[in-house]
Amino acid sequence: MTIAIGLVCTDGVVLGTDLQYTGSYEKFPGKKLWQLCPERQGTIILTGAGNPTSIDHVKRIAETEIRKGSGSTEDVIYALEAGLRSLYSLHIDVAPKESQSAMEVWIMLAMRDGSGFRLFHNDRSVLAGVERINCSGLGLYVGYTMLDLLLPKYCTVDLAAQIVAYVLAHSKEWSQDVGKGSNVHLLYDSGHWESLLVPERQKVESAFIDVLGEIPYLIGCCEKYIPPDLFESQVDKRLLDLKEKLRHIIVLQREQQERREQRAKRLRELQDPELTRGDSQPQPPSLESPGGSGES
Repeated sequence: MTIAIGLVCTDGVVLGTDLQYTGSYEKFPGKKLWQLCPERQGTIILTGAGNPTSIDHVKRIAETEIRKGSGSTEDVIYALEAGLRSLYSLHIDVAPKESQSAMEVWIMLAMRDGSGFRLFHNDRSVLAGVERINCSGLGLYVGYTMLDLLLPKYCTVDLAAQIVAYVLAHSKEWSQDVGKGSNVHLLYDSGHWESLLVPERQKVESAFIDVLGEIPYLIGCCEKYIPPDLFESQVDKRLLDLKEKLRHIIVLQREQQERREQRAKRLRELQDPELTRGDSQPQPPSLESPGGSGES
């Protein structure tokens, strides 16, 4: 698997991946976000990077253990750690040294408890909480570098998802290890979750290109030979241009919110055509739905 990103936000968690696995000599498409035990109450989503067969092994054992437990945070963590212990003790640690690294996994677990979504990552067979950012896969260095530059200290799910969409799209240009396509999921502490659709991601990527394209011009105003009065006028002009382009990012967030409300309204009408008021949320998207994935 080539890149996976997890962000802890002020109102939830954002998960993002590309849509390719890396084999011995080639890349091939594949699903990289899974909802564990969807029949149970609560939302448990697994993603990560590493050997896809190893991740499937962890996933199968974890789901079996989750179904035995009460569904508490502690039970889910125990279930994932049981899958990881099985993988490392029975398969990786007994394999030849030269084969072990190719069998390893780096997973992220997002789950909702009483206070909202929490994010965990593994260090071998142990899960630990993520405070802010976690990147894994062959593209992790590109991911960390771009997120360190772009991500505010405190960030909402809506803005963080836009940043992740841009990072996934443009990390492909910086690293050949990052695969085609992307999948960005927004997990709100309220319990609602959804994905950025392909057209939404494309608009976001274009908006961030416009914003970041202004930065070199602003830095160019710092040349020592520029007269003070010209410096002031040039900076003011560039800041006005940047302000307009930043506003476009906010507009895209509002458009997404409007589409979310429209989907909720359509869902209520399907459930009860005479229902005109209510606060029900739309159903979460399938992690395999075409709208939630695809090449960007």
